[in-house]
Amino acid sequence: MKTITVDIGNTRSKYVVWSNEGLMLEHGSDVLMVDLLARFPDSKMVVSCVGKRNEVVPVEAKFLEVGGRFPFEIGIEQPHTLGVDRLAGMLGAFHKFSESDLLVIDLGSCVTYDYLYLKGDHGLPIYAGGAISPGLRFRYVVMSEHTAALPYLGDEVSNFLHVVNDVERNTVTAMHSGVLLGFLDEVSGRVDRFFKEYQDGLVVFTGGDAELIHEKLGNRWKSKIFVEPWLVHYGLYHAL
Repeated sequence: MKTITVDIGNTRSKYVVWSNEGLMLEHGSDVLMVDLLARFPDSKMVVSCVGKRNEVVPVEAKFLEVGGRFPFEIGIEQPHTLGVDRLAGMLGAFHKFSESDLLVIDLGSCVTYDYLYLKGDHGLPIYAGGAISPGLRFRYVVMSEHTAALPYLGDEVSNFLHVVNDVERNTVTAMHSGVLLGFLDEVSGRVDRFFKEYQDGLVVFTGGDAELIHEKLGNRWKSKIFVEPWLVHYGLYHAL
């Protein structure tokens, strides 16, 4: 029996079809769940939803819930407020990199930093919590929508990421300098502090900007940072 995992995010939905052996057969985005089940009738479906669910949910679909059973403790104060996409990402990282302390950074509409330690208060692995900040392109949105004259430059990120400097002489490049270098400083600062405390730990990048940021920062820590675009789906697969 095949497995279909669906991740409904803030801006789009993505899906993966898995074989009986856990191999990725197909993936894509923005496809109705009922259409997927029609194409793969002999399958199970598990869903992570943090966005608005604007389609009919098939009765076969199971939604990931924070109250389920997991191979680690959930150490945050109000588990019911935890986004299930963060939980699914941590579950995927745990199954792929289970022998290390982990920092999972999801670089999407928002940036989430999530920490898993192999030994928590009770000697078991613990998902300790983390932090949330605005995503890369959302920072451009804020500047353009909340000022009178600044343009939206979020579509030009890849053109400026490797050439922007601390000191720029025009408005456009000054905006890129502020957003891009500030964003890189934020991510690298988190990674630095994590490795200072957990020298044998690993960092996992996921989300839409994972490859872009890894290209800029990856050489600094070489084999200690991994990119896994489908991390949430690995977690959903193992949850089911």
